[in-house]
Amino acid sequence: MYQTFYFTNKNTKVKNVQVTFRDLAPETNPDFEMSNSNQVILGLVKPLLNSTDRTPVYCCGDNRAPSATEYVINNQSTFYSWFHPEPNVNVEVQGVLRFTQNITGDDRTMYSYSNDAFFPLDNRGFQNPNYQGPVKSKAYPDSKGVQRNFHFCMDMHASFTYFGGETFFFKGDDDAWLFIDNKLVLDLGGQHDSHGEKGQGLVKLDDIKLKVGKMYPFDFFYCERHSSESNILINTSINLECRFMDFCGVCEGTGKCLSK
Repeated sequence: MYQTFYFTNKNTKVKNVQVTFRDLAPETNPDFEMSNSNQVILGLVKPLLNSTDRTPVYCCGDNRAPSATEYVINNQSTFYSWFHPEPNVNVEVQGVLRFTQNITGDDRTMYSYSNDAFFPLDNRGFQNPNYQGPVKSKAYPDSKGVQRNFHFCMDMHASFTYFGGETFFFKGDDDAWLFIDNKLVLDLGGQHDSHGEKGQGLVKLDDIKLKVGKMYPFDFFYCERHSSESNILINTSINLECRFMDFCGVCEGTGKCLSK
């Protein structure tokens, strides 16, 4: 029996989708709070997911990307800690995104998550008051002057059955990648704002040649790397399911916590 991630709260249906956050910091990873190019950069990750641990593969080995002079990622080692546990480089925190379920005019179910102040790791991770490690990570002010934890990544793993007509829409900052059937279908890499059409993308699943009635893996990755805003909006008609929990208690995880 698959876990369908959802429960009913009064008259509003809410789907809780499990995610893994990793708190990072400029003090531990130079990819964060670096010079902001404010643009979407395609091709920072390879078009196929690493099928062993379901993580993106950095494009450029030990080289900076997209170039040595204008770059937003230093190398594969710095990128590795975005989505893998590394002691004293990141802190893993489990969480959920609460998607609101709505029925559209054409009787299609849509799941929506929207947050224009997306700071799930405020006072958590390195900034948890009970943290006893060697890293001294500082908060940064948001556009309203509130001290926030701006530096983190998030990954979401699930599966879904394709029925035809499903869509996935994302708008936000910063990096965002979606893989379906281990293939990159949404590429919004780089540090960029969410204004206008710059930080948004729409995936129509009918365009990626899936088979009706077949189940496919769904892997979404997101990073917030630069102050002073953090926005995220997801609208999708994909009905996500959790086929299994790994030893770490992560939906469709690969046991990466055991490598800490």
